[in-house]
Amino acid sequence: MLPFPIAGNASNSITLQILPNNGKAVSKSGVPLPQKYNASKIEWTVDVNTSLSKLTNASVTDAIPTGLDLDPASITVYGLTVDVQGNVTLGSQIDPVLYDTTASTLRNLNQNLIMT
Repeated sequence: MLPFPIAGNASNSITLQILPNNGKAVSKSGVPLPQKYNASKIEWTVDVNTSLSKLTNASVTDAIPTGLDLDPASITVYGLTVDVQGNVTLGSQIDPVLYDTTASTLRNLNQNLIMT
């Protein structure tokens, strides 16, 4: 966001939100661990709303592929910083009280964001 002060009154300003050029609604990637072949787990990363669209009652749902199981205890949520080119920087971990993963199972990720 870019604040623009109004001439003659420094306490008033107009703020413009600049949306990124290359943002996406959702992007997902996975890294096999501990090695590429015969991995024992996959670390998934799901980036949501890097387009910085206004969201209401946001949720993320993903069916887990056959042969894989989700460990619901492994779900963590991090804030993202997105620049005007759509480049993403990982922020700090979000407090778990701000999201709900209780509907997630071995076969499905169901995560709801609690907007305050």
